[in-house]
Amino acid sequence: MGDWAGKLVGAVCRIAGIFHGLIYATSGNPAKAQISAETMLGAIAIGEYLIPHAKAAFFEMGADPAIDSARRILGWASSEQISEFSRRDAFNALRGGIQKVNELDIPLEILVNHGYVREVSQEHKGPGRKPSQKYKINPLWLTQNTHNAQNYQGKLSSAYSAQFAQEIAL
Repeated sequence: MGDWAGKLVGAVCRIAGIFHGLIYATSGNPAKAQISAETMLGAIAIGEYLIPHAKAAFFEMGADPAIDSARRILGWASSEQISEFSRRDAFNALRGGIQKVNELDIPLEILVNHGYVREVSQEHKGPGRKPSQKYKINPLWLTQNTHNAQNYQGKLSSAYSAQFAQEIAL
C-alpha cells in the first residue's frame, strides 16, 4: 500500500487539474487561470475518500501477509471441522507458507482481536517445555460458517456470545 500512497499526491493533483479544466473549458482559457483553493480542496476530499477504499481493496487482495495467514488458519480450522487448536497444530497445518512458529503471532493476534478465537488458559506444572498455546474458535463463527454448522449442536444465542466475549476479557 506504500507505493499506492506515494502516488496519491500526484493523483490528487491530476484530479484538481481535471476539475480546473472542466470549470474553465467553456468560460475561458484554463492554462491562463490559477487552480483555485476550492478546486484543490475538492480534489483533496476525493483523495481522502479513496484511502479507505484502497485499504479495503488491499485487504481483499491479501496484500497483508498476516491477514492472509489469519484467513488460512480459519480456512484450515473450517476444513478440519475443529473447535480448538494449538499454536503448534496451526503451524503444522500451514507449513510451506510459514517457516517459523513465531510467524503465527500476528495472525493469531488478529484472530483474537476480531473475536474469531480466544486463548485458552493453561497451567504448566513441572519441568519441561511449556505446552503450545491453545485457542478456542468462537462457536458463533463455527455455526455461521456453513462448512462448520455441524460442529455445535447446542443452542447459541447472544448470551452465549457475550459469555465467549467475557471469557476473552478474563
